[in-house]
Amino acid sequence: MGNKFTKIGLRQCKLFLLLIMCVSIFTVLSPDVYAQSVSANHYFYVGKEKSKSMDYSQAIDAFEQAIEIYPDFAEAYLRLGNVYYIIHRYTDAAEAYKMAIKKDPKMLNACISLGVVSAMLSEYDDAIKAFDHAVKLDPNNAEIYYNYGNVYSEQQQYKLAVNAYKKTLKIEPKFAEARYNLGIALVKLGQMKSAIKEYKILKKINKYLAKDLAKLLIADEEE
Repeated sequence: MGNKFTKIGLRQCKLFLLLIMCVSIFTVLSPDVYAQSVSANHYFYVGKEKSKSMDYSQAIDAFEQAIEIYPDFAEAYLRLGNVYYIIHRYTDAAEAYKMAIKKDPKMLNACISLGVVSAMLSEYDDAIKAFDHAVKLDPNNAEIYYNYGNVYSEQQQYKLAVNAYKKTLKIEPKFAEARYNLGIALVKLGQMKSAIKEYKILKKINKYLAKDLAKLLIADEEE
């Protein structure tokens, strides 16, 4: 019986401590801060719903309201950037992603998105810096190395592109787009045997991309 009452007593004690902690949290947060957080989250939720319904103008307004109420709302900046990206406002998207990273330097999605949109704006140095940041956060992320490869290909730095695509495929061997782009980069470098090897592997993964790569290989042989 003694043990039974002791266990009940411990549970009651834990519950009492939990209640104290909860009261302490709400005591530390001033009413203004609590109201601010609730209000910002409300606009953030509205922004997400408007994004889903493709009402992008209203989504932008909602995310901006959330940020105005809570200026450190990194996730709101990220979502705002995504909406700008969808409607092709790439410069605005880049600025929103930069703010998201400023507010939360560990936000991987913002780093990758900033790199992608910077590359689209031909701001390749900014793109590489963003991917450098991203790869520190997640060194085994195939998407990051794939995007490195794309940036280097855009700049016709095909040796660097090949290395980046190979890193991608080491992590994710069935990444069809990476293998396709690797094949193209190898063709550009005149490494036809290696390109053909990639074509044979790609044919087992994605026959449509393999067909496109085959056309490039044939065209190069005819020149």
